[in-house]
Amino acid sequence: LQHPHEARRPKATAPLVGRCVAPVTVLVGRTFHGTAARPVPPALAAALADASAGVAPLYILWPDDPAAVAVEEAAAGGAGRPYTLLALDGTWRQAREMWGAAAGGWLGGAPGVTVVRTAGASTAALSSPPAGAGALFVEPAGGVCVSTAEAVAAGLATLEPAGSPGPPALASAVRGMAEVAAQFDPAVAARLGWVEAWGRGVEERG
Repeated sequence: LQHPHEARRPKATAPLVGRCVAPVTVLVGRTFHGTAARPVPPALAAALADASAGVAPLYILWPDDPAAVAVEEAAAGGAGRPYTLLALDGTWRQAREMWGAAAGGWLGGAPGVTVVRTAGASTAALSSPPAGAGALFVEPAGGVCVSTAEAVAAGLATLEPAGSPGPPALASAVRGMAEVAAQFDPAVAARLGWVEAWGRGVEERG
């Protein structure tokens, strides 16, 4: 679910998801009320119906909710089972606003829906960054949210069968994006392990 403003941001990571993983459906909007005037989009309505019927659980990535459970726990015993993984795409503030609207509206009490968090929402194991590195694009001031693509990659790494190409391809794409951003952002450079090389030229960073 993508905030309308995020769709126009050049540094948005959601497009990486669509290029590395299939099938992906992007629904643009601030809220999805489920009223006669603004019905829930068909794709989301179908996912909710499948979750309610026990056909395919719906996992929504939102680590900042006290009720969130580890995706490994939520998906235990469901290997090979169909599922829907839903992420909120926007700035940290926009995503929180979208979460508030969802939790108080179409998502509230929906059967078969589980709020999940990934293991630190980190792509460390997927993209092989330097030892000690974790998520590459993180919420400032000690927040727990990461970029859409990183959260999805980490979630898929658990949900998809071993050897699936999507999660590592997505993690690699995020890392490539971070390496470009690190040329201009010391915080991203530090998370990539480029601290000592910062300011000495891109060719010296590794």
